[in-house]
Amino acid sequence: MLIVRQLDENDGPTLRRLRLAALLDAPTAFGRRHEEEVQHPDRFWEERARAQAAGERSIGFFAIVDGEPCGLVGAVDEAEAERVGLFSMWVTPEARGSGAGRRLAEAVCEWADARQPLVYLWVRDDNAPAIATYRAVGFETTGETQPSVHRGLREVKMVRMRG
Repeated sequence: MLIVRQLDENDGPTLRRLRLAALLDAPTAFGRRHEEEVQHPDRFWEERARAQAAGERSIGFFAIVDGEPCGLVGAVDEAEAERVGLFSMWVTPEARGSGAGRRLAEAVCEWADARQPLVYLWVRDDNAPAIATYRAVGFETTGETQPSVHRGLREVKMVRMRG
């Protein structure tokens, strides 16, 4: 059974484990590198989990299948720009196709809808499965692109208006 839940204040170790696994599995999908993030002390992960559990300016969600965390996503409320940024979504290879990605994106959109009129994200332009997942939740490509932090790769901006 698939569930999605918000991080709680004790989720630092799980957040660390999933984030580092994501960076190893898809090293060019994120703006940071495994070699950098593995250096963070436990306190860093505990503080991030607490901030995302509070859900004030940022939030994080886990996808869980049969009791095992298998995906994560984060979002930040950019109040001054009247938008929410969805970032760092990842699902384990074993859970891909389960609907976990869609449910994670939907959770961010539900949180965002109470805050701002727009949710945006950047995704690699060659990541067709992710783009399809975001489209299924109501995101549209804007035509705006940017170079990825990973040389030679490009990202496309997608947005979803409050729905």
